[in-house]
Amino acid sequence: FGFPRLPPEIVELRALLPLLAQPAQLQLFQLLLERFLLSNQLLHFEKDLAIAGGLIVLFAHGAGAWALASPLLAGSPSAAAQELPAIPALTSLLAGRSPRRERLRLELPTLADNGQAVPIRLTMAGPFAPGAALKAIHLFSEVNPVPEMAVFEFPSPPPKVEIDTRIRLAGSQHVVAVAVMGDGSLFAAVAEVIVTLAACLDGS
Repeated sequence: FGFPRLPPEIVELRALLPLLAQPAQLQLFQLLLERFLLSNQLLHFEKDLAIAGGLIVLFAHGAGAWALASPLLAGSPSAAAQELPAIPALTSLLAGRSPRRERLRLELPTLADNGQAVPIRLTMAGPFAPGAALKAIHLFSEVNPVPEMAVFEFPSPPPKVEIDTRIRLAGSQHVVAVAVMGDGSLFAAVAEVIVTLAACLDGS
């Protein structure tokens, strides 16, 4: 298994090689190195190097269950178990309420090459009970200068929800979706994304 020649700045990654005991872990390491070396994004190299090291250690210790044979997607049961991040706008919306972690599904790439246009998918199965129809879905960013990225409102109750769009992300972070129902109940989903090239956001 041949690794590309490493520049002096990341020779220290060789120390992590003994941790890579399984083929999938070696493939992940190779994938990350190729993305960093071929992209020539020197301004973001140190940040990406730290991210790569964290992922390598995570996989070496068997904490992940991702498969390189298919697209890496967040929104899995392990992602649904994550705690909601501390985002003031999100805290204001919740107002002390605890959202249920079911029905609403949030999917986005676990590893995004470009933060300028990250694909995202929101789904929520119906039907909805009378008086508890879906009113809105709020989308929050942990890092962006404007935390509430979008609000999808539903004046007429939909039978189900399927939203596919793209968002800008100012770096690696957690993204949170909260569905507000007609009876005041809340549903939430959270996913984590690693952004290789962060979008330059000015707060607009």
